Amino acid sequence: MQEYFEVNISNLIDEDSKEYKSLMDENKHSSLQDINTKLLNTRGRANEPVKLSRNMKFKLSPFDILHFDNIEIVTTSGGAFSNGKIIQENTGGFGNHGFVNHNYNFYKNLSKRFFIPLNAAECKQVIKILLSLFFGGEQRKLKNNKPKILYHSPNWDCFSHFSFEEFPRLLACLKALYAKSKIIHMGGGNKESSTLETPEIDFDNLIIIAPIRNSWQFNQYIYPALLSLTKEHNPNCPFAIRQENIICVNDAKIPKKMLSKANNVFIPTQVKCNKKYLVSAMKFLREFYYDENFKDIGERIYISRAKSAKRFLSNEVEFRNLLENKYGFKTIYMEEISFKDKINILSRAKVLLSIDGTSIMNYGYMKSGTKAIALRASNMAEYPIDSIFGVEFLPIVCEIDNPKDTDHMDGNIGTWWASNLIADIPYVESKLQHYGVMPV
Repeated sequence: MQEYFEVNISNLIDEDSKEYKSLMDENKHSSLQDINTKLLNTRGRANEPVKLSRNMKFKLSPFDILHFDNIEIVTTSGGAFSNGKIIQENTGGFGNHGFVNHNYNFYKNLSKRFFIPLNAAECKQVIKILLSLFFGGEQRKLKNNKPKILYHSPNWDCFSHFSFEEFPRLLACLKALYAKSKIIHMGGGNKESSTLETPEIDFDNLIIIAPIRNSWQFNQYIYPALLSLTKEHNPNCPFAIRQENIICVNDAKIPKKMLSKANNVFIPTQVKCNKKYLVSAMKFLREFYYDENFKDIGERIYISRAKSAKRFLSNEVEFRNLLENKYGFKTIYMEEISFKDKINILSRAKVLLSIDGTSIMNYGYMKSGTKAIALRASNMAEYPIDSIFGVEFLPIVCEIDNPKDTDHMDGNIGTWWASNLIADIPYVESKLQHYGVMPV
């Protein structure tokens, strides 16, 4: 049965406002139309364009589990390859993926020359290859024939992609393997895929191939989420694995070579924007980390990006003064709180405010019926999954303080990604009250 992603824009956003025009802009990078025709092209079948409106439906591709006898993994940037070709289903969507392909070809070309370096970049990689001989014991486990799930992709280092794409499909894969759902066999050089019954999986031996160990992303949210899937930390979970079977592709402290091989690998396809899987994943993490005795810090939360390298407010001090003293917001910095505390704070919040992007998308950990208010540049990329969680997304357009065009991975994505914002305090306050957030 065909599944759909429903996009609903709040009625509090007036159609003649610059916020509504920002949402409906089809000329910017990652517009709502791009979500429909590009981002949701997770199986090689792009959707036809639709007329953008306040309420829309985009077609979703089905969730499947692919199996490969052997693959190659780009350990640094993510990306998996079979027979020299990128496995598109393990990326954010079908495309050219020039950055990942470049890294793969860089290593393969070096290997053709028997790892004789010709420049500084190749010298660094040869050193990492030598380090792998002495410190790569963890990665060598990937070559055994125990069943594995690949949990490393080109989106591994972004919190929003982790929360709403990577963890949900990992959880869906574990549940499906436990339920013995059918899989699609793709590997071993077969020209045609075939659908097979899932073999009996011994979850004591099942390996999760995880991203880079000791990276700040791994320590802050990837590993804490993975612990919820281990027998040691969640013994009542029927599809839990052993903690020692979380095998990382690389290490931030002693970096290994950029390409590793793995055998007997399951790769779940994307579940992005699929309400069934996203709600299930967020519920799973909330229930695991929820603490009834957690000290509530307030119902109005402001996530500050003042400690971030980019996309922060230039007039942060003045803005915080308004929020805290007049509207009763509590300011937090995500860099300073644990994954468990984050979930407990957000699951109790009724209003979340931050700069649009990864920070505001923490609304996925909030409960239905809450509000997420996002300060954004007018050309901000869209990722409208708020309605999936029953959260009312309410943008406020701000001016860019220092425009910076950005080339990110596979091309120019505009000024929103790296530029800072400046909040027009009277305008922001008028929008807050229009959105039903009154002074306290």
